[in-house]
Amino acid sequence: MRLEPPTHGLGLNFWLGADLEIEIGSDGTAVIPDAALLFNADFRKAGKDLLIVGEDGRRAIVHDYFADEKRATLMSREGASVLGSIVDAIVRQTTPAEYAQAGGQAPSATPIGRVEKVTGSAIAIRNGVPVAFNVGDVVYQGDVVQTRAASSLGIGFIDGTAFNLSANAGWS
Repeated sequence: MRLEPPTHGLGLNFWLGADLEIEIGSDGTAVIPDAALLFNADFRKAGKDLLIVGEDGRRAIVHDYFADEKRATLMSREGASVLGSIVDAIVRQTTPAEYAQAGGQAPSATPIGRVEKVTGSAIAIRNGVPVAFNVGDVVYQGDVVQTRAASSLGIGFIDGTAFNLSANAGWS
């Protein structure tokens, strides 16, 4: 009897022929060889695995990323990193059904600030849907904010503080 890997609604072809298969190291990090794939990709949860899908269609699978309570830090070869808590927040937005099945909480819709400045392309992942930011748009608690190449974003918060993101950055 041949066992097929779980597809988690993404289809068997998604799993077969992944460009990169990545394991978590004993130091609690997973090295993503291409920084562009690390910072310009969609992150999805599929069972215990983290799926990274690049803008160019390349796919990487980090095996057993969600197997433990503590999430690994994703790192580029150059040393740039994305903390596990950030990955978790992104995946909660991009794969909400996986978290709903696991008993996770739905993102809150509490406004926390407003977009003050946008240069280039900046988005929020909100309830699993990417939303392009424009000046004046509301930023909500639970939003995962991302900028792309040659982009920046300025957010003014309701408490009077401000936050700026440069190119290829994320915040949640």
